[in-house]
Amino acid sequence: MRRLARAATRTGPDQVSLFARRLRRARAAAGMTQTQLAREAGPIHWTTISHYENGQRRPGTYRTMRLAAALNVTPEWLSGVRGASR
Repeated sequence: MRRLARAATRTGPDQVSLFARRLRRARAAAGMTQTQLAREAGPIHWTTISHYENGQRRPGTYRTMRLAAALNVTPEWLSGVRGASR
């Protein structure tokens, strides 16, 4: 959990783009639309998912955990923690 919190606080462009790429990849692998993911991890509006995937916004720890659960991946992997398994 501490690694996740540290990763969530990183604000560099590489971390945001890594999170965005992983979120989009995990959503595609799950066969979900942005709207479906928003409902599963919600309540989140689908445009918020779009902002996450485009790197315009970054979720906090709680929302990262909800997204990861909905996508069946670990929050650490989604956040870009080194050595974390999917």
